[in-house]
Amino acid sequence: MISVLVSPELVLVDPELAQVARIRLAESAVARPGPAVRLAPPPVAATPRLRHVAATARRTAGRTMPTVLLLSLLLNLLFAASLFAGDSNAPTLEPARPAPAPKHEASKSDAERAVLTFVARRAVNGNAPGALVDPTTGLLRNNVLAVCRRGAGESFTCVVRPPQHRPHEGLYVRYRPAGTDRPASITWLGYRVSG
Repeated sequence: MISVLVSPELVLVDPELAQVARIRLAESAVARPGPAVRLAPPPVAATPRLRHVAATARRTAGRTMPTVLLLSLLLNLLFAASLFAGDSNAPTLEPARPAPAPKHEASKSDAERAVLTFVARRAVNGNAPGALVDPTTGLLRNNVLAVCRRGAGESFTCVVRPPQHRPHEGLYVRYRPAGTDRPASITWLGYRVSG
């Protein structure tokens, strides 16, 4: 077979040449194997039950999606807050600093509170001076006042005064706050009526 090239313009003009060109194309296509063509499976008709399940799944997803997104947003915010809050318990790459030894030096107000507490306990037991105790209740009178001054070392010298008192009147005590190796202590110096 002799192959003759025919120009495309002639094929468009001459109907006989167009028919010959078409036959040659068909013969060459049959002679050469082409790529495999994959056919799509025929569509499956959805059963009513399948349509019902699909519709229920779409409705459920539509209802729960905003809740899931909100929950995800809140959890992400909590995570970000814990990262940026400077949590002292969060692990770091810095070496740990040694904790300073706690040294609490008792203040004047701490001493006054402690002395009033000890005197109130003594009043309940019936061992406090009568001028400080309310005879109807057996407790300290209202407005009983303790005034302390720092003494030698860590101790305080305190006077517990009734609401109405004369100059220098009151119960004098020495208060020593608790230390690392000893409990707090009070030494009763006595009740002075006047200067």
